[in-house]
Amino acid sequence: MMGMYQGLKIQLFDWRYQRLLGYIPLVFFCLTLFMVTQREFGLNTAIQIVHALYLPWIAWSAILYFQPLHDTGAYYALIHHYRKWFGFNFIFLLTLYVSGYSILILSIDGAFRLIQTYPIIVVHHLLLLTLYWMIGAGLILLLKSFEYAAALVLAYTLIEVVTRGEFMPWPHIFYFNEFYGDPMYVQKIGMLVTISFLFLVLTLIRLFKRV
Repeated sequence: MMGMYQGLKIQLFDWRYQRLLGYIPLVFFCLTLFMVTQREFGLNTAIQIVHALYLPWIAWSAILYFQPLHDTGAYYALIHHYRKWFGFNFIFLLTLYVSGYSILILSIDGAFRLIQTYPIIVVHHLLLLTLYWMIGAGLILLLKSFEYAAALVLAYTLIEVVTRGEFMPWPHIFYFNEFYGDPMYVQKIGMLVTISFLFLVLTLIRLFKRV
């Protein structure tokens, strides 16, 4: 019980430290919720809005979480704290954003029935959650710069969304079609598993390397 209380206090401290930046994931959740509840969007368009607008901002949360490590002179003072609470914070953030995702999906008329027919949709979206979290964490630990990490994540996501994942010669993690039984979709899921694992390993190596 004491450990849980201490963990929540740390979360509150991290949120206060970020000030206005900490509200950005909440803003995008509210924006996504507003958009998917509008009647002019069809079922598949609403699901695409959720996975292309809401989910990528998980990376922003991870970047914000690791930002204090690379403030002037803070790394050696904070690294042991981040190592100790990494698992707790990962579970906390994953639970928080899965809850937000569930609210969004339940707000889309017909989405629950579609997911019952194609549960691979949820698998894809959960992988995006973990992938973006690991991408954000890995980039800021590797680049040691909040600005560079945020710029790379934002540029990649914008290009993928604008081109609907059909232009740049790099792994495309979004799915903008309505044919959820397509074998190519299954291959994309396998690629996401591989990329998520690689970024997880990279993050753990950078976080727990000897200082």
